[in-house]
Amino acid sequence: MAIEVPPGAHTSRSGYLKVRDRQSYEFALTSAAVAMDIQGGLIRAPRVAVGGVGTVPWRLPEVERTLVGRTAV
Repeated sequence: MAIEVPPGAHTSRSGYLKVRDRQSYEFALTSAAVAMDIQGGLIRAPRVAVGGVGTVPWRLPEVERTLVGRTAV
């Protein structure tokens, strides 16, 4: 199974982190994915999601709203 993300502003900076109990396990204890459009040093369009906290990944719209307009470090 694969997910393809078309190129666009939301993919200008992104990252994914998967934490596992052991390397032999494929299932993540927790995971986080972040993608954001940064223009002029400011965050314009962040997308944040976490996995391992429920039966499906959760998107975090409140976190996204908090990041809009902040300075990217």
